[in-house]
Amino acid sequence: MKGIMPFLAAAVAASASVASANSVQVNAGLARSYGKWGGELSAGYRFQFAIVDITPLAGAFITSRSDYRERLDSNGFEHCFASSGGIVGDEHCRAKTRGFGAIEAGVSIPLAARVAVGGRYIGSQIRPYGSVAVPLFPKLGIKVNGGQYYAAAGLNLGF
Repeated sequence: MKGIMPFLAAAVAASASVASANSVQVNAGLARSYGKWGGELSAGYRFQFAIVDITPLAGAFITSRSDYRERLDSNGFEHCFASSGGIVGDEHCRAKTRGFGAIEAGVSIPLAARVAVGGRYIGSQIRPYGSVAVPLFPKLGIKVNGGQYYAAAGLNLGF
């Protein structure tokens, strides 16, 4: 028991340090939101108190417009076509971007994982989700989010 006491004291002291690991967080990955696949980018600031943290985030969900496709017409010119087969303006074939805001509350298990719950505001609705992040390196990890009408997987970088 005497040999374990220094390690136990060090663990208690490390967990008692307030706001010891505040950092900027950047997330990038693939996501499925409201039935569409796309890319998701977000950034925020993590306020950490021992093993508990709060992270507000702002980001963008970038997806193609699935009802429109670019292809060649009968003369060999590229146009944007609607699903009905008619030519439409080129703006319909450009990527669509939707901004979102989110806040996560998490618990970090050092060198193992971070488990969090959050709320994501997109499209005038707040949707709850869960999140798990596993570190690959000290500031880089794999992050997976999931909730109703939402799933995402990608990388998380803290600095």
